[in-house]
Amino acid sequence: MKHRMNRQMIWVALLGVALVSTPAYAFEGWGENGKDGKGKFHQKREAMMKKMTADLGLTEAQQKQIEDQHASMKQRQEEIFKGIETKRSELRAELDKPELDRARIDQLTNELSAFSAQKVKNRVEGILEIRTILTPEQFKQLHQKMEEKREAFKAKWKNHGRKHHQEEQETEQPSN
Repeated sequence: MKHRMNRQMIWVALLGVALVSTPAYAFEGWGENGKDGKGKFHQKREAMMKKMTADLGLTEAQQKQIEDQHASMKQRQEEIFKGIETKRSELRAELDKPELDRARIDQLTNELSAFSAQKVKNRVEGILEIRTILTPEQFKQLHQKMEEKREAFKAKWKNHGRKHHQEEQETEQPSN
């Protein structure tokens, strides 16, 4: 019984790691291919970058620095995601063995946690790099725009689950 509960707890932890890290990795291939071979996600991102470039009044030098920073960040993130996938596979294989090696499982979960921490560090490093590229006023404008987008997103999805639940209840009620 205890062995089964430990195994279940490990699977729950693994699922949690998978849910946290998979969405960011999945963005790479989002959407159908457009005329230039890039998905809708990439097309929307490029349009957003053009608008942000105009709104912030970025110089050509700033644009180039941001493009370079993005490419560098993307490469670092891809390395982390590859490491996560490798460790997940190793952990799955370890959990599927008839005899569990708790030390190896703990080692793999610690390595997965280290990758998650590295993702956060890279994100913060990216923000710091952008701050060095933009003027203080440009960064303030960027921050305001991002906050507006965040609030709009929250408002859009705030009652999403409740709304769906209410619709289900309404359709389940018998009519007189």
